[in-house]
Amino acid sequence: MISVIKAGLLIDGTGSPPVRDTTLIVENGRIKEIAHNTAAIPPGATVYDASAYNVIPGLIDIHTHLGYPSVSSLVLFRVGTPPTLAVLYAAQSAQASLAAGFTTLRTMGGPEFVSLRQAIDQSLLPGPRLVIAGIVAMSGGHTDRLYPPNYSRGSDHTADGVDEICQRVRQFVRNGVDVIKVEATGGMIADGDTPDIQGYSFQELVAAAEAAHGLGKRLAVHAHSAEGVRNAAEAGADTIEHCTWADEQALDLVARKNVFITATCSIVEDSIRRFEQASQLPPDIDRRRAALEGKLRMLANARKLGVKVALGTDACGVSVHHGQNALEFELLCRAGFTPMESLLAGTRVAAEALGLGDQVGTLEVGKQADLVVTRSNPLQDITSLQNQSNVLQVFKGGQLLVDRLSEPGKAWLRWSM
Repeated sequence: MISVIKAGLLIDGTGSPPVRDTTLIVENGRIKEIAHNTAAIPPGATVYDASAYNVIPGLIDIHTHLGYPSVSSLVLFRVGTPPTLAVLYAAQSAQASLAAGFTTLRTMGGPEFVSLRQAIDQSLLPGPRLVIAGIVAMSGGHTDRLYPPNYSRGSDHTADGVDEICQRVRQFVRNGVDVIKVEATGGMIADGDTPDIQGYSFQELVAAAEAAHGLGKRLAVHAHSAEGVRNAAEAGADTIEHCTWADEQALDLVARKNVFITATCSIVEDSIRRFEQASQLPPDIDRRRAALEGKLRMLANARKLGVKVALGTDACGVSVHHGQNALEFELLCRAGFTPMESLLAGTRVAAEALGLGDQVGTLEVGKQADLVVTRSNPLQDITSLQNQSNVLQVFKGGQLLVDRLSEPGKAWLRWSM
């Protein structure tokens, strides 16, 4: 199967300057050739004419929680929803992000979403590429505190100590997850949970890293405090999530260890906007504002120190609805990133953070033809990616899955079994 996509302006995601009037020739889902628009069209090829528009790589969000719809209480939803129903919500969430131009997502949920990844891979339903994390949680830690104290926890709910952590990692890998997630600090959601409390000890983090890496899987570490970020980097994390209060010393270590970070500014910014618009400011609104400012300062320092920053939103339905992932591009620019640097965080760098840099993230010969046709040039207005009317077409593996160009004003999935 051969298809041809004509681009008025091609932004290939490598960081190279945009190129006008190019033709991408796609065969069996991969880019076979990138040529000038005068190139001969292969016989029998399907032609998509985006010569009046912009073509960018498919966007990537490396920190999402797909299993939640828009609900008022995350806790009540978690304790009252069976995993099988959460998978169906996750399918809806994944498709909402696909419609916004995000062709690859890492969901930080649990092994139940392996079945959704398999369903998409087997063409049972349309969706983005999914990378599934298994959460290894400690008793009394960030994830555990999301549940009420008297909630009955199963024997596999938490893992404490080196032996239990190693066992849980191995079980998750056996069940098909792509990455392991652990926590080095607390968080900012549940009662009594604060970013400065310790999560797993350094020895436990090392055990998680060794167990994951030994089975060929990457390790993502949730960490807000500077100490947590330092411990995560020293222990062998591949990506560090949030990094809210990471100081220059911690970030310098992250850079030297060649670790990727993601700031997840969107979930904080979105919650602040919602409360301000509703004129209902919660008691902790100042804490949220301070956290956002902390993240923006951290990102400015990370950029200065050469830390590899990948785009992640923490989209979870409660705040940052799925499909609103592009807000993070704007926030990266607010921290001092150029529009090109911001775009790279959600394409090439994000793909590398997931270990998929040889497959997606840039539009180069041999890679999967994951790409987005946009009405506006995101390098001139990075916020244009937040307006889905600017996202005209979305291709994954050369297949057109979202099309607003053929029928303007409508968002619909093109899909055939």
